[in-house]
Amino acid sequence: MSPEDLEQIVREGWDAFNRGDYEACLKIIHPSIEWWPAADELIVEPYRGHEGYARLFAETREGVPDIQVECEELSVICDRVITCLHFWGRGSQSGAPVEVRETHVVRFQDGKLIEVREYRGRVEAMEAVGLSEQDSQT
Repeated sequence: MSPEDLEQIVREGWDAFNRGDYEACLKIIHPSIEWWPAADELIVEPYRGHEGYARLFAETREGVPDIQVECEELSVICDRVITCLHFWGRGSQSGAPVEVRETHVVRFQDGKLIEVREYRGRVEAMEAVGLSEQDSQT
């Protein structure tokens, strides 16, 4: 797939997420997906398969029902898409504002997301996959 195709898939996925459209999200998720939370989260195992993604989607919406995300930066580097994301919303229990920035590294198989790894920052994400800032400029 071309870099443009990969970018489009990721953008469509986040647009569907913002609408709360689980079924549309699922269309771009490979049945064998492994979605790895950031290292500083309490969850240490990945969300696996469509069932795991369903849990992730539900848990996220349960904690922050009005959650939204903006792709602040999106790059295709080698065979991965690096996406810097800004999440915001209000906590379901407290109503307190929630705001998080993450960088996701996405790999594809058969035109679908097969692996997502969450990181707190772009540099950490790039280093984790053996890339550097220079790689992102080539």
